[in-house]
Amino acid sequence: MNHSFRLPVILFGAVIMVMQSQIATALTPIEIAEKAKQITVRIDGPDESSSGSGVIIYRQGNIYDVITNAHVIRKKGNYTISAPDGKQYTINHSQVKVLPAEDDLDFAVLQFTSNQSYQVAEKGDSDQIKYGTNVYAAGFPLPGPTVKQRIYRFLSGSLSGRLPRSKSGYELVYEVAALPGMSGG
Repeated sequence: MNHSFRLPVILFGAVIMVMQSQIATALTPIEIAEKAKQITVRIDGPDESSSGSGVIIYRQGNIYDVITNAHVIRKKGNYTISAPDGKQYTINHSQVKVLPAEDDLDFAVLQFTSNQSYQVAEKGDSDQIKYGTNVYAAGFPLPGPTVKQRIYRFLSGSLSGRLPRSKSGYELVYEVAALPGMSGG
């Protein structure tokens, strides 16, 4: 990975999409759900505790960067990224880049190579998010009592608070019931 970036805010449990309702060209929740589905990937690790979700954030040529929470990929072994089109890409834990320890952030970047054309997330400024803003969590929750397989889920809620610069970068407080396995999505 030969580019650098700093992420000002890490979101609790899942990376979430935010849409300010006062923007005249705001997308509908249905349009946001479709955009989220095109940039969200499923991450399967060596065991269930090493599974989560991620977001395609960068592309250079045929190399894609996916951001996720570092706690999703903490175990050594092979990981599989399932892209939005269902194609799978295997990477080894040694290929994962965790943000520097001095940043104390729960973020990691994984790379995969593909000749397919995938959407890349649009970046914004989380400092501009206002209380009450609609927020959305997207990802692939782990199987549970009602849903027996990992399927794409899109959940909605609102921003209800903001913590001071906190450990691991968790700052935004939102009312979205993100589920285990959606971390990083």
